Amino acid sequence: MVFEQLPFVWKVSVTGRLWIISTHVVISLTWAVTAGLLVLIQFGQAERAFPTQVVVAELSKFLDDVVIIPCASLSLLSGLVLCAITPWGYFKHWWVVIKGLLTVSLIFFGTVALGPWLDSNAALVAGLNLPEIPADSIYWTTWFQGLVGGGVQVLLQLAVVFISFLKPWGRTPWKRPINAQG
Repeated sequence: MVFEQLPFVWKVSVTGRLWIISTHVVISLTWAVTAGLLVLIQFGQAERAFPTQVVVAELSKFLDDVVIIPCASLSLLSGLVLCAITPWGYFKHWWVVIKGLLTVSLIFFGTVALGPWLDSNAALVAGLNLPEIPADSIYWTTWFQGLVGGGVQVLLQLAVVFISFLKPWGRTPWKRPINAQG
């Protein structure tokens, strides 16, 4: 792979590396915890009074726009930096490859599905002048899709956390030989 052919690992002090790792962990966990919070506040939505449903829809959109989107992007970016400054590399270990694929997949799913569902629900309830959301409203379809999709997303984010700590599966066949000088 192109990245593994680079003859160097960016040199960063141990303290600098620890700062970057810590920043990556905090950002990634902020993303996962906020996504979990969204699932929790959506969970009992059907039994809430209409004004509360409006607040929940608007709060969900706000948390997605202000916390989840930036944290997901920064998590991917900081993970790429970590691959460049540590011996783990981009494609040397299966756990790094799987973690990267899951992260990109989670961001893609959030971008094409979860975010638009939250946005449409916030826009829908903002435009209603009714005492409640009608039972046959598209709101409930997208609410359910968001609840299930968000729940799956949170479980996959937890899997990424466990993969980070357990580092399973060994090395990939794409690693550079130890003696290779470029």
